[in-house]
Amino acid sequence: MTDLTKEYNLQHLKKSRLKSGDIFAMLVVDTYIFGRIIRDNLPFDESPFGGSNLIYVYKIRSSSKVIDYSKLTPDNLLIPPMFTSTVLWSRGYAVKVANLDISEKDLLKQHCFYSPSQKTYFNEKGVRLTKKTEPCGEWAYAVGLDYIDNKISDALGIQRAPLTEEGMFYMSGKGEKIWLKKSLSELEKYVNYEEVVRKYPEVIEQ
Repeated sequence: MTDLTKEYNLQHLKKSRLKSGDIFAMLVVDTYIFGRIIRDNLPFDESPFGGSNLIYVYKIRSSSKVIDYSKLTPDNLLIPPMFTSTVLWSRGYAVKVANLDISEKDLLKQHCFYSPSQKTYFNEKGVRLTKKTEPCGEWAYAVGLDYIDNKISDALGIQRAPLTEEGMFYMSGKGEKIWLKKSLSELEKYVNYEEVVRKYPEVIEQ
């Protein structure tokens, strides 16, 4: 099996914990970008997966972790809102810089997330929507660090870091660990191959 390794575009800072209202910094190559935890440790019926966290990531960039927090507004998002685990914090890729109460002006008027498997739009509490609103994120199960790194890299217009060996695996419904570096015809055997290929085109073996 190929031994794939990489340095993420996100740079390692230090491990930390998280809670709602936290403003956090991430270092991408040599620039800080900022995010906010909108809701933390969500129950399964209000999120794609139990214990998930709803975060915003903003366009604001800085050479330091000191910024004007008033610029972190919902009309200034770098990527659509995202549900994630604690991976950014537990592995040291996001660090808290402040904690401020969240008010109505800090939030999008309508949250929207699309579920490829259900072909349906949801709001931030898992309630079905009748139509799509922008910015629309994904109602996706436990996105990993590779996925987050790719989303931010794409939005910033920088080249994606190569996919890690960890990111080249897919856990099937039976708990099987499937090596994804395959031809497209082989990937088509799996029920969610379209979602996998859409998120990680690197897995297609040429």
